[in-house]
Amino acid sequence: MTNTELIEFYENVEKVTPFTITRTVYDLTNDLDINLLRFLRRDFFHYHLLKIKAEVYRHSDVENKDIEYVFNTILNDDYHMYDMEHTIDFFCEYINVSFTDVLIDKTNAFFPVLNVLIDIAYSKLEKNQVGDKKLPLEVYDELIEDYNIPIVKRIIYLEKLGVIDFLKKQTPFNTSINSMANILGHIIDAKPSSIQPLLNPLLGNDLDNKNNPLNSAKNVMAVENYLLKIGYSLKKT
Repeated sequence: MTNTELIEFYENVEKVTPFTITRTVYDLTNDLDINLLRFLRRDFFHYHLLKIKAEVYRHSDVENKDIEYVFNTILNDDYHMYDMEHTIDFFCEYINVSFTDVLIDKTNAFFPVLNVLIDIAYSKLEKNQVGDKKLPLEVYDELIEDYNIPIVKRIIYLEKLGVIDFLKKQTPFNTSINSMANILGHIIDAKPSSIQPLLNPLLGNDLDNKNNPLNSAKNVMAVENYLLKIGYSLKKT
C-alpha cells in the first residue's frame, strides 16, 4: 500500500465494510504485529488530529502557542487515542460541528474493528510460552526479531536516520547517485545495482514512482515503529 493509498484509506474508512478494514489492517501490520497495530492507531489518530489543528488555525482567534500546547499535550497522551470524541471536545468550540462529526464517524468505524484485531494479537502473544511460563512481551519480541531485512527497508532505515540526507550533501555523492549506491552497498552489504533504482526516485522526491522506498506505507510504518521502539526520536516532516 502506497502513502497515497494509506491516506485514502484514512479519509474513507467510514465508507468501507469492516471486512475491508480488517483485510487492510492485516496487510499494513504484517498479520497483526502488535507493535505495528499500536503504531497504526497512533498514525491514524495523528493524521486526523493534524486536520483538526489546521481547522482551528483557520477558524479561531486562539493564539498559536496555545493551539500548539493543546495539540502536543493531546498527542503525547495515549489516553486520547482511545477517546476521539473527548479529544475533539478540546477543539469543538472553535470549529464547525459538522467537521468534527465527520471525524467522529471515521473513528467510530475504524477503532472498534482495530480494537478487536488488537485483542486477537494479544491473545496470540499470550499463547506463546516456554514450558509452562509465559514470555514477557519484550523477551518474545527479541525471539522473533528478524534481521534478514530486505534492501528496501535498509534504505528506509538509512533515510530515517539521516544517513542519506547527510551523504547527498557530500562530495562525490552530491553529484553522483552511482557513487552513493556504491558506498551504501558497502554499508548495507548489497549490490549497487540493486540500490540505485531505489535511490533515483528517493533522491528525486518522486513519491509516485513504484521504486521509491518511501512509497510503501507498510515498510515505512514498520521502520518508524522499530526506531520508536528502541527510543530513536524521528525527525518531524
